[in-house]
Amino acid sequence: MSTIVRQAVFAGIDISKYVNSWASVEQVKDVLLVRATFMTSEMNLECYSGTGLALMLKGMNWYNAPLLIYVDSVLVYEGLTRNININDTERTATFITENVLKGPAESLIAYTGTGLNPASAMLSIARQVVAVQYIDTNSFALAGGPSSQAGATVNVAFAQGGNTTALQALQQIGDLASIAVYVVGNRIVAKPFRAYRGNLAGLRFTIRDGNVREWGTAGYDASSFNNRVSVGYGSQYVTLDDVRSQRKNKVLRDIQFPNTGPVVASNRQSAAFYGSLYLKRAAMRKRLIPVAGGVELKMVAIGDQHPVTNARQGLTQYPVEVIEVHRNLDTSETELLLATLPPEDAVC
Repeated sequence: MSTIVRQAVFAGIDISKYVNSWASVEQVKDVLLVRATFMTSEMNLECYSGTGLALMLKGMNWYNAPLLIYVDSVLVYEGLTRNININDTERTATFITENVLKGPAESLIAYTGTGLNPASAMLSIARQVVAVQYIDTNSFALAGGPSSQAGATVNVAFAQGGNTTALQALQQIGDLASIAVYVVGNRIVAKPFRAYRGNLAGLRFTIRDGNVREWGTAGYDASSFNNRVSVGYGSQYVTLDDVRSQRKNKVLRDIQFPNTGPVVASNRQSAAFYGSLYLKRAAMRKRLIPVAGGVELKMVAIGDQHPVTNARQGLTQYPVEVIEVHRNLDTSETELLLATLPPEDAVC
């Protein structure tokens, strides 16, 4: 069986041989979009503080020194050192670090504009607070595609002194435009919602018994769906219903995107497009499926889409999206949370 290769680089020095505990790296989406956990905000790395490491740290100005964690040569975490706790009895040194993107994500921003492509607006805001090397600019270009094709735009008004952080601004625009934003390999990525097109189109390898060691208890998320949406523009609203979902679930659940505030649809056409897109992603009650595996799942990333086959749960090549990844770097174990994907003709 293959294994993973881990590497820790502190202030440009490889300290992998000293590491006792690698902790874990996680990525979490909420059921509808990414906002629950934008990134692994901090990491504590425990090392054996033998002679070599002790000599390296002695007299060193380590505050803000970078700590980079690689798995199979892929960067999975970049942090800035905030403290190093030395335990002389246990002969350990624990590096307390904060994600290099945490400070920028919490920085206050100001940004205004009308008739904007939402992904372009999101990219402009991201560029205000982080260097371009931390942004997957191509993903933002692709994320703006659906709005461009539909001729849909947004008006944005985050005023100076409004106490809006960069992360809050990105998420508010993404909520309306159905664009997820999250961090992969310590780069900010944007991804537009696209309904599953059928025939396994766009899906990766099958998640099944052969690569899953444990199947958790699957269940439906009854709280993260809405089957009526009202999207404001100007002084009016466009209201859309998913009647199939209302009939099947015997409940009407609604959400409103206001016609005033920092992010609004520019016009009726835009409001109708974003409302329709919202119902495609949100009107279906999603089935959540927890799974756990080892290195067989090491290449799975948040936002990936896969078919799932598990006879005991009545699933055969069923399309899902990965909304949580918890990777234990000590044991090479990976825990995933999968959410069923709504097809374009879903009966919700």
